[in-house]
Amino acid sequence: MTTQSEEINQYLNQKGQLPLFTSLWAKLILFMHIYAFFTVFFFLGIAGFPQGVWLTIEVITEIILFTDFFVRILIRKYYPKIWQTMWVLHDKGQKNKAYLVVRLAASIPTSILVKSLVHQAYLHHIGFAVLRSLKLLRMR
Repeated sequence: MTTQSEEINQYLNQKGQLPLFTSLWAKLILFMHIYAFFTVFFFLGIAGFPQGVWLTIEVITEIILFTDFFVRILIRKYYPKIWQTMWVLHDKGQKNKAYLVVRLAASIPTSILVKSLVHQAYLHHIGFAVLRSLKLLRMR
């Protein structure tokens, strides 16, 4: 008797969509990490907060990275066969609860929170740029 997750794994393998999903998701997350790596230092260098188009891009990347945190947990728990094929996204410390807390802190959408909670006049403060550097903790 097969479980529901085994049936889904078999279906995705038959349709050829499993390799496509894992490849696209891994590439998307890699691109988000590259973007975060450059922009964290960029906004630290100018001691500013993203505005306009940069803020829009920032919000989109933060939503994707926040979603990635939960997608990894769900896939690993409910679809272990799919998780085994997603070798690009594996981290050795993922079973460690302290590591999960650090990854969650690094996934918090700081730009969204800061923009909604802080008055516009204070957004140029270097502390908000340093807060964005939490994103670098995801690159392990």
